[in-house]
Amino acid sequence: MPTEIDIALSEEGIAVDPRTLRAAWEAEVFAGINEATLNVPQEQAYRTGGKKGLHTEHLGPMLAEMQYLQRVLPGQQWVTEEMGMQRLATIAPPQVHEIWALLSQIPDPEIPVLTITDLGMVRNVTQMGEGWVIGFTPTIFRLSGNGTFDWRDT
Repeated sequence: MPTEIDIALSEEGIAVDPRTLRAAWEAEVFAGINEATLNVPQEQAYRTGGKKGLHTEHLGPMLAEMQYLQRVLPGQQWVTEEMGMQRLATIAPPQVHEIWALLSQIPDPEIPVLTITDLGMVRNVTQMGEGWVIGFTPTIFRLSGNGTFDWRDT
């Protein structure tokens, strides 16, 4: 649901009208969900308020996750260019690539056709001293018994 600011920005040609994005987005996402033979739960209510600064208790953990890198490497800047991203991939120690390759072979216990990296369960691989630390997401995505999406804390 667009705000007054969203509409004003689109009318001035500064931003795209968000109302024009939903149909294309849903077509793309739902095609993938249908191909995976999953069901989409019916939305009961549209959640609003975030753009106006009204947030639920779920914002705190999400912000903590988003601030992780800045806390670990203070003062660093995001890489916004494709060439920069490619350079980061080439300067990572070879062991990082090897560890990610091994992790990408571990099947998810609930959906064995997918791996734990396919599902985004692995957050990072970091060298610590002579060893390695593998960061996992604190919450994993699961399918409930009826084939719909379900979030559960682990």
